[in-house]
Amino acid sequence: MDRNAIKILIVEDNPGDVLLISQALSEIESAEFHLTHVEGLDDALKYARESNYDVALLDLDLPDSNGLETLRQFRDKAPQIPVVVLTTTADAVSGLDAVKLGAADYVVKGFYDGRLITRSIRYSIERNRILTKLQEFETLLLDASSHELRTPLTIIQENVSLVLDGLTGPLTEAQTECLSSAIGNCRRLSTLLNDLADMSKLNSNSLEIRPQPTDLAAVLQQCRDGFRTACQTKCLDLRMEIVAPLPAVGCDPDQIRKVLANLVGNAVKFTPSGGCIQIHARSDSSSVSIEIADDGKGISAHDQRSIFNAFTQIDRVEGPGARGTGLGLAITKRIVELHGGAIVVQSDIGFGSRFTFTLPIHTIPGVQAA
Repeated sequence: MDRNAIKILIVEDNPGDVLLISQALSEIESAEFHLTHVEGLDDALKYARESNYDVALLDLDLPDSNGLETLRQFRDKAPQIPVVVLTTTADAVSGLDAVKLGAADYVVKGFYDGRLITRSIRYSIERNRILTKLQEFETLLLDASSHELRTPLTIIQENVSLVLDGLTGPLTEAQTECLSSAIGNCRRLSTLLNDLADMSKLNSNSLEIRPQPTDLAAVLQQCRDGFRTACQTKCLDLRMEIVAPLPAVGCDPDQIRKVLANLVGNAVKFTPSGGCIQIHARSDSSSVSIEIADDGKGISAHDQRSIFNAFTQIDRVEGPGARGTGLGLAITKRIVELHGGAIVVQSDIGFGSRFTFTLPIHTIPGVQAA
């Protein structure tokens, strides 16, 4: 095979469509293609792990997967491979939906013109190359920002704290109020820099996960204790229920503490005074499920579709103070997925929100359920 040949993974269970695609591409003299054909999603993911493909031609309706879920799973497990979706004339709208979901392009079945397919393939490959470069640049920018700003911020915070503590002389009430506000904003900026650093590591796949046998009940208790004062200040009822003893989970306890801090912190932020926040944990034979529920304003169905995207901020309550970095939930989702789990949100306007994430019990070799 020519080293410059374009490697294509065709995921299609209809042999007729595969033959037509092969014939159409064989007519293109300006490029050489190396085709690998599989009929199901499981085989596609196996081949994607074992070899570097330039592009995948993906049918959405397969024997072991159906609809846009096929694309979601392929993109989750093989994000490095650009996808051209194969759709029918009657269901061309699925092609547009697929593009919105991350596909590079789509081709309508039955209209296999070699030039059009080649254009779509080359466009998808180039688009993926540009997006990869942009992601690398974004990672460098995030990393540089978090590091270059951290030192002067620390110096500002330490000096303001010295003055606020009265070490440089007595303060008036107005001066104390101004300096307290400055310290609060320094803490907010520090949180943003920490989030930027985490996002940079996640984008560059360098965030270290150190799994170990972990008592999740103890981690949950620490989280509740950590938010006790904030809840008392805002007159919130913070409850926790653990259904039966939880098994030991192979996870990174520090990263899971970060997940809980983001979710409970959001619940505290967006729940009005006098409201209730509930932490609920249970397990089955394969995983532990943790829910953080509040009775705040809730999140619209439209906003739920983008809530886990980076830099997305959802205004669940009116008024000042209910703002964040827009990175917390994106980081949370990535950390949960790195542990082999998943996170979902359920919410209705006026009835609060419930975030649920799962962690597999057996996530590292040698770690068994307690």
